[in-house]
Amino acid sequence: MASGKKITILIPIMRPPNVTSVDVEAINKIIGKLEEEIPVRQIWIIFQNSKFKIQNLNNIEIIHFENFENGIEIIEKFQPDVILFDGELTIPSLTFALAGKSKQIPTVGNFFIPEIEKMESKWIKNRIQLMYGKTSFTDTEIGSELEGGIAIKFLFREYMFLLRTIKKINFSIFEWIKFFITYPRVQLFSRFSIAHHKINEPTLSLCSVSSWKDKLEKQGFNTKKIKVVGSPLYDDLFNKTKEINFKHTKLEKIKILFCTASMHEHGIWSKKIEDKLIKNTINKLNEYQDFQVSLKIHPITSSINEYKQLIKETKLDIKIYQKESFQELIKEYDVIITYGASSIVHECVVLGKPMVSLQLIKDQLTEISTYDENIINICKNLDNIFSDINNAQNKKINQKLKDQQIESIIGKIDGKCSERAANEILKIIK
Repeated sequence: MASGKKITILIPIMRPPNVTSVDVEAINKIIGKLEEEIPVRQIWIIFQNSKFKIQNLNNIEIIHFENFENGIEIIEKFQPDVILFDGELTIPSLTFALAGKSKQIPTVGNFFIPEIEKMESKWIKNRIQLMYGKTSFTDTEIGSELEGGIAIKFLFREYMFLLRTIKKINFSIFEWIKFFITYPRVQLFSRFSIAHHKINEPTLSLCSVSSWKDKLEKQGFNTKKIKVVGSPLYDDLFNKTKEINFKHTKLEKIKILFCTASMHEHGIWSKKIEDKLIKNTINKLNEYQDFQVSLKIHPITSSINEYKQLIKETKLDIKIYQKESFQELIKEYDVIITYGASSIVHECVVLGKPMVSLQLIKDQLTEISTYDENIINICKNLDNIFSDINNAQNKKINQKLKDQQIESIIGKIDGKCSERAANEILKIIK
């Protein structure tokens, strides 16, 4: 590759580049480091239920996947030097893993989200709940355009795009049989919250932690093509750990930010179960007059109107945040309360913010299976939440133990994960 030559990166993804989402943020950070070394042209292929007007940015072209017949057509039009996608076994990543291999274009899969094993029977139930949801959980309002639609209808359109791509690749009968045996089975019966399989193997696999590398090796991924680089998602936190010094808000009341985890939006729980947990927690906190509670919902997957109605049912005056930066908000609050395996948990641990994790429902995703009680405070009974909040504010944490758990769960925090990822990508571009 000639020095200074502009490279084209194709990015098949669920959401556009200006959205606050962990998959988007990781890719933006990696590309930011690539641009320090070489000019980059970005082509974002958005897999959304809604068709939207093209909103091109500087060096970024944004298109809807259904503007094309199949993935091969997209590759032939844009002639990318590399294809970059989330490594999870989804229709966007599988489509372009197969298409890239067919056209001999290097592909890069990212495995940055902490993995959690789950019971197979429950995973099937979760997947079915997602498929038959009123809307696709990936739906994003782009401008003022957001068309509603049952999730399974959108899934069918995605699936047909994948099949048209495979047909264009000209699979043999044996390859078709192998595909139909493998893909649906792994999607429905995977023991893991993030489905992964060799059928989706990219040219280069970028992992946040060594445990991801071990899982991919067990699936038959080429060991030499798996690189542990850490998680670009948390590069910004490295400097903030030196800058942020959390202090009590010094108000008459203790300010609590209750962060939801989009469990029903992701098909993990029913809406009824999650609503009940949220209302019970808020009502319990309201028994203590020294607390001031606000709610922070997911910036993308949650409906603010749903939560306004939920808060209305409590008959309490609760402020709701959605698009606001979590890292800015926590400066204004004394304690964070959340549940589930959210990135909020990792940010609080890294930044040293007092936090209480609710584990009121027997579910592996609320039990997190990550940080132990030496690092975070866990509430398993709402009757104990007041003491749990007090303990969180006064907790003394062993820094060495904390660093060890952070590195094993989300990767090394040194501010250089994006740089390592970018350097590995440059090595595979001809």
